Amino acid sequence: MASGAAPSYALAIRVSILDDRRDDRRARWLDHDPVSRTLLALYFGVFIVEVTGTHSAWELPPAQALALGATHSLAIFGEARYETLFTASFLHVGVVHVAFDALLVWQAGPRVERVLGSGRMASIALVAGALGNLLSAARAWTSYLSQMTAGATGAIAGMLATEATSIAELTEVRLLLEVPLAGLAAEHATPAAIAELVRAVEDAERAPDDDLVQRETDIRFHRAIVEAGGNRVAGALTAWCSAVLQPCLKDLIAPAIVEAVAREQHREIIAAIEQRKPVLAERAMRVHLRYLADLLETVGTPAGR
Repeated sequence: MASGAAPSYALAIRVSILDDRRDDRRARWLDHDPVSRTLLALYFGVFIVEVTGTHSAWELPPAQALALGATHSLAIFGEARYETLFTASFLHVGVVHVAFDALLVWQAGPRVERVLGSGRMASIALVAGALGNLLSAARAWTSYLSQMTAGATGAIAGMLATEATSIAELTEVRLLLEVPLAGLAAEHATPAAIAELVRAVEDAERAPDDDLVQRETDIRFHRAIVEAGGNRVAGALTAWCSAVLQPCLKDLIAPAIVEAVAREQHREIIAAIEQRKPVLAERAMRVHLRYLADLLETVGTPAGR
């Protein structure tokens, strides 16, 4: 290597992946990754406490979540409960939520930790998680929203920043999940659910040049599709993928996306749901998600993503 040059973390992580395959013959995965092991132990340990207190593995009621340390705009800016910026990263709202966060940490954590070191890995998990929770609370506060935050999304986003996880792969998973959910929404959506979909598009159309509004209404639209589908497991998987993927994806495709096109695609999805035509709803959702995937390919993704 030329003098003064330094390998990128992305290249180092790829080399680490190859080394891992050899290392696994001699040592178990996670044997030399104390931070990754600690994160997994905390996720499942705290989740056991949640289940013990709520007697439910599927959802964490807001009152109990706040008592255990979830982030809320009022807790941060009204009551100065700054510790929740950190504690919220170890809470999860259901078994699917904690399972998928743990799966990603189990897969990506050791690779990041072996390249960056345990100290920097711990910093990424704590600081990225706290910043994500702070931004979520600040956005809710300035938008006059009552929004609770829990989970390791911020920490996982920090891992995405180290290029240990593929945005393209997460996009593919979203395609697999949201297309059939659109079909389920066409079968099960209530008038109230359809009205929420329409409101999300109309709110986006009223502020076409406001990037924050476009992002917020897009999240609302896809969340409403998930809820209208009525399948809690598929909905939890989709919500998890969107929470991890959406901020990074929007940043990457921002130079190329035409929001008017995306909103028109949303309206086509709504029309199919209103007509109770699952096949058309799935087709419209597939077109929309393919559009986003094509934009991602057009603008290109950073190495390793």
